[in-house]
Amino acid sequence: MYRELTKKLNCALNLKRNIVGVKFFADKNEYDSDVDLESKCKVSYCYMVNLASKGKLLKVKYENFNCLSSARALGLAIPEERHQNGEEYFSYGLYRSKEVAEEVQKSVLYATRRIYGIKIKPLDEFKENCDMVIAIADPYNVMRIVQGYVFSYGPFDKMFSVANQGLCSELTVRPYINREINASFLCSNSRFYCKWGDDEMGVAFPEELCRGIFSGVLETVNSSETDKRKKAIIDKLKKAEISQDIVLGKNYFLDTTGKVK
Repeated sequence: MYRELTKKLNCALNLKRNIVGVKFFADKNEYDSDVDLESKCKVSYCYMVNLASKGKLLKVKYENFNCLSSARALGLAIPEERHQNGEEYFSYGLYRSKEVAEEVQKSVLYATRRIYGIKIKPLDEFKENCDMVIAIADPYNVMRIVQGYVFSYGPFDKMFSVANQGLCSELTVRPYINREINASFLCSNSRFYCKWGDDEMGVAFPEELCRGIFSGVLETVNSSETDKRKKAIIDKLKKAEISQDIVLGKNYFLDTTGKVK
């Protein structure tokens, strides 16, 4: 279902990881009726996304989560008051006072509905609709994805990140609830366990924005890329047998002499 879309996107971008799709299961019946087999792992949600970005498929429920913060954020468990009022995170030494901790936690979004399970795998392997799309990439490629969004939908003016609960809240729950794109610097816990590169960050959006963003990335190649990058894109498009009009010697920031406008 998403194979051709991701094939085109991978020609326009230089991604080291698979774009990841996430699907929510509202109840046990929906979860059990899904054709994919349940995973036996017990890891954090961010590590699940990490595995999916490397090509793995995971279908999981509450018992598979060893990070309860992500289970609470995603709606597989009910948040306790000490998490919502910031007391827990203040105890970690993340904030200078309980007041700051509470203020931060009030701005962190948790799922507004309970779910039973989640399926996470490379986006191009979904044959049905997913709910969320997540990309972990370097800032340049995140910039290009944002440019694709802005091309199709207008300003990206509501980015939110507190550098905590980066994958579960900032890159899944927030964009899902708000139906908007969001970017995240990830968080220390996720970077430690997943071993994300220091040059990696995340960007995510609900499924209905996928086609507009992906086409927007392709449509802004001519205006936003240098000739060196365009030549690499042209080569990838040819190998993939994809037709796209790429024009050399033209973008919005260089004149014909190669000087910045």
